[in-house]
Amino acid sequence: MLLHLGAPIRRLPLTVCSRSCRCHASGGTRRPVDELPAGIEELLPRWGRLLTEPRFRILTAGLLGVGPDHPRLLQAYREHHLVPRKTRSTALLRAAVEARVLPEGTDPEMPADMMTGAILNLLLLRPEAPDTDEVVDHLRRMFRQVGLDDREPRSS
Repeated sequence: MLLHLGAPIRRLPLTVCSRSCRCHASGGTRRPVDELPAGIEELLPRWGRLLTEPRFRILTAGLLGVGPDHPRLLQAYREHHLVPRKTRSTALLRAAVEARVLPEGTDPEMPADMMTGAILNLLLLRPEAPDTDEVVDHLRRMFRQVGLDDREPRSS
């Protein structure tokens, strides 16, 4: 099966989708939630390299673009790629609230959605693809806005 990515017609095999999804999944050492800002800082270069891979940008744009015509394809991507990652990120954000890394009363769903939107804006809503340094800077500023930086834990 192929994805139609618009005019001029470009096609991308779904095997690239599965490879990209596997590539996006990261392993690594688990840290206590209060070390989350340091862990994020450590991972920023890796995320920057991944998000600037042309195939990742093409894949993301293609999947969002085919949604109206191929809702089952978008639903499969959502169920197998987005939902599991959002589940993990909201659990992590919930733990960050409990550890007072984020303010009490923070709704973990909102920062997760805001971060997704900020990344999509950077990757898809600009005419030219960003470079790795720009992505890392954007991510660092985004995490700072959400409250996941190296500041002291917040009091309630």
